Amino acid sequence: MNRSRIMAVLAGLVLFVMALSVLQPLFRGDPLEGQPAPQFTLPLGDGDSERIRLTDQRGKVVVLDFWASWCGPCRHSVPLLNRVVQRYRDQVTVLGINSEAISAAQVAFVALRWGIGYSVLRDAAMEAQMAYGVQAFPTLVLIDKQGKVAKVYQGEPLESALFDRIDRLIK
Repeated sequence: MNRSRIMAVLAGLVLFVMALSVLQPLFRGDPLEGQPAPQFTLPLGDGDSERIRLTDQRGKVVVLDFWASWCGPCRHSVPLLNRVVQRYRDQVTVLGINSEAISAAQVAFVALRWGIGYSVLRDAAMEAQMAYGVQAFPTLVLIDKQGKVAKVYQGEPLESALFDRIDRLIK
């Protein structure tokens, strides 16, 4: 084999390994899926007076939406999550979790400006974000009625896929 052919084979092998490492999570799922959901207690986004505990949501399907104010795709997913709230009003709880060290007033302003129609929590210390292993925004986590992580979506899922998964979790 000549040198250029060896280099081409090595380059192809390197690209294959890189592609495999990027695509691997798609094949194995998130390590949290099927595990008990990490618990948290976080303040509502409009102030520290009321705190929401995940354990209080047991018996309902829960959608956690991890987001940040600087994240364009996060803003884009708000209408989808508002439709989840409208469609599953008494069966699903949607909680937006802002994972930034910003004030309650800033979180409330962003929630109002974006038209968020569900509870927004502040995770300024990023405790919930770390517990769920969130590395990209938005990340949606579906939790079943028994408190186990059913599905983790990095990025905005297709509406039909999200509704189908929620329908199965409700039954």
